Amino acid sequence: PYFFHRVQWKDADGDGDLDAFTCRARVSGDLIDSALLWYENPGGADPGREPDWAPNVISEDDCDSMTATATLNAGGQDYNVLFTVGYFNDKFSVYWTTDPEDRWDDLSFVESRLIDETPATENHFFDVEVVDLNNDEKVDLLVTINSESYGYLLAYEIPDDFRTGTFRRIVLAEGFSSRSGSSAGGAPG
Repeated sequence: PYFFHRVQWKDADGDGDLDAFTCRARVSGDLIDSALLWYENPGGADPGREPDWAPNVISEDDCDSMTATATLNAGGQDYNVLFTVGYFNDKFSVYWTTDPEDRWDDLSFVESRLIDETPATENHFFDVEVVDLNNDEKVDLLVTINSESYGYLLAYEIPDDFRTGTFRRIVLAEGFSSRSGSSAGGAPG
């Protein structure tokens, strides 16, 4: 009953197999059921044909649309992070693990913080990409705010310490509208 948009592949449990990190959602009337989770790779000769990838929920609060990964340094330590956007709950967040082996299977090591929750009236966060937008050799975040009539393309500069610093929001372009005029066909994608 869920829909999915994008999968990020990384070993969540330290067994050497790449697990599938994604967001899922389903909407029924006013009910929104969403989660950031990873599906455990069952291993074997051909795991893609195995039907039983066990789901492991990380959060049921922030993510229902797209994710992006990056390796960020803070306080002299590298962190493999997941950026998440929520179309239905209008939240943009970052997740990371403090586990010394970079594992995600013990939630007591997983931390997160809200980056932004103010896309614009009747607009929704939709996508996030990690890219160096200004050629300064530091990655930035390219984020779309989806709308039927007035969508945005935003950049967020990642602070030196992503765990505590302020993400600076910059409007790159605005005024995108849906060709279909419906919320299901909002723009930009």
